[in-house]
Amino acid sequence: MNLPSGPPAMQPNSQGNIPSNIPVFRFAKGKGCICWDVNGNRYIDYICGYGPVILGHANEAVNRAVCEQLERGLLFPADSDLIDDLHARLEQLFPGMRMMRCVKTGSEAVASAVRLARAHTGRNIIIRSGFHGWHDQMVAPYRDWHIADAFSGEPDPVLGLPPDAGHVFAWDGRDLNVLSSLLKANENGVAGLIVDPVQLREPIAQNLRGIRELTREYDVLLILDELKTGLRTGLSGVQGRYGVWADIVVLGKAIANGLPLAVVLGPDWAIPLIRKSKLKGTYNSELGSIAAAIATIKEFERLGGVQYLEDRGAELIQGLNATLRSLDLDERVEVTPYRWNCMPYIQFRDHGTGAARKDMFFRTMAARGHLFLRDHMNFIMVAHTAADIRATIQAAGQVFSDLRSDFRHA
Repeated sequence: MNLPSGPPAMQPNSQGNIPSNIPVFRFAKGKGCICWDVNGNRYIDYICGYGPVILGHANEAVNRAVCEQLERGLLFPADSDLIDDLHARLEQLFPGMRMMRCVKTGSEAVASAVRLARAHTGRNIIIRSGFHGWHDQMVAPYRDWHIADAFSGEPDPVLGLPPDAGHVFAWDGRDLNVLSSLLKANENGVAGLIVDPVQLREPIAQNLRGIRELTREYDVLLILDELKTGLRTGLSGVQGRYGVWADIVVLGKAIANGLPLAVVLGPDWAIPLIRKSKLKGTYNSELGSIAAAIATIKEFERLGGVQYLEDRGAELIQGLNATLRSLDLDERVEVTPYRWNCMPYIQFRDHGTGAARKDMFFRTMAARGHLFLRDHMNFIMVAHTAADIRATIQAAGQVFSDLRSDFRHA
């Protein structure tokens, strides 16, 4: 099968030559769920900036809030009441979180949460489960920590890291008995367990409760990294959804609909530790992103965003799977919730020889104006309409139909 002519163009990036099968896009603008590249080609976006865009590109309510704050100024000699307003709203959603620290990236927020845990407990060991950003101690020794690694091969080593992980141990989120053994083996040495909820296995509610019980049994702080799940899975994230509350919470990505903001939330004991642990940053109090977050939460709640994402995600997943069944390809490809319908995942089952067909599918979908991530969860935004979902299902059906003979002769 030949790739349709047209976008995306192949070209080297600033780091040098790129493999010929990787498309490079240059985007000019976005509105709602649509992006346009520099050549005017139109795409329905399921990448959403890897998760931050939850309402839609250039959302009017968020843009208006940011522009109004721009007129008033962005950085003042001391904090603004706007920061208190955001904290008050987040404390309603995450009860007992009396401390809030704003930063710019999820990696920075995770590092801050870990430092708080160590400062409070006086212990050094952190147990991690899932992907927690790009700072050295959290990414070492591998960069891939999503469940999708089981489908995409071995994790790739990251160059330039120190030889150890800085007292950070890994738990894969599968077996609570393994976690219990790890806690017991390092009893009185573990400061905190940080969990990315997408890493948890089913049943999620039961496993989350089990994790909470174990951390209390061993007097270990539970840090929930809700960078991906905050807002998307519920206004209070997975904590409100399942009624299991953490000691420290990390939020980001969708919280400001694409503007750079992440927050760390903690209880009363964390307040004096902010100064003592030197959790500082020049742009921590930048108010454009704060205004965007307040507007994003308000608009997402007004629109019934949680249920909307769930419904549109279910339509996409069910429609794509129905198409695969009709083409007798459902044993080769399956579309599943990456734990939740709002994060659909397209899984190609045939390893090795299926890599070329997988690559061809995503490239051809992009050429036809539908952008997905491979080997990663995708994202639904409020701007996706039922018509957008149907258009994507129809396009995927055409692509899978064209690829069907390739599958059958594999």
